[in-house]
Amino acid sequence: MKNSFYVLFLLSFLTSCQQQNVNRTAVVKSYYSAFDSGNFNALKAITNDSVTIISGDFTTNYDKEAFYE
Repeated sequence: MKNSFYVLFLLSFLTSCQQQNVNRTAVVKSYYSAFDSGNFNALKAITNDSVTIISGDFTTNYDKEAFYE
């Protein structure tokens, strides 16, 4: 369950709608580096403006602030 959340989160992050040239490998490395060190301020800067978690039939939407509460 926990791993599927991370995979879903990373996929949604990497397929965002912005038209920027993003080094995806560097973004993923910086995300996990911040996650492993517990630097949640860096995670806020890296993540998208919203997060959707799908677990079976349930879908939960979070905005950026609510996700970190």
